[in-house]
Amino acid sequence: MKRIHLLRIEPGMDPSLWEPLLAAVHSDGGRAGRLRWHPGRPSEDEALALASGFLRSVEVATNGALVRKPRTGPPVLTDILREHFRGCRVVLVEGEASEGLAAIPRLEPTANGFRLDLDGAQLALSAIELANRLRRPRLF
Repeated sequence: MKRIHLLRIEPGMDPSLWEPLLAAVHSDGGRAGRLRWHPGRPSEDEALALASGFLRSVEVATNGALVRKPRTGPPVLTDILREHFRGCRVVLVEGEASEGLAAIPRLEPTANGFRLDLDGAQLALSAIELANRLRRPRLF
């Protein structure tokens, strides 16, 4: 499996903030995904459906589908990536550092592009510059 770059984003941010980056990644056929990582907080609807013994819970709308499935044990990030994000160049992981995501570089939108932050090392990049770095094995 090719390397998938993970970039941590703050929960609840407007998805339109990532449009320039997504356009730059898509410009050469790259794929991007978004993972909401909140392993300790299942939604009430999810908990009810899965506790009832269903194999899957699927919600279908005109613009997509939402699939929930039961899992035993704690989530394993590499397993989630392999199962759901194969072929992606980058996955934006929505979650707090306290949820075990501190080792993932933090991505923030800025007025001129984006800022990557990993352990105090910061890079200010345009969407195109960031998309170019995502083609490499290492961002920093």
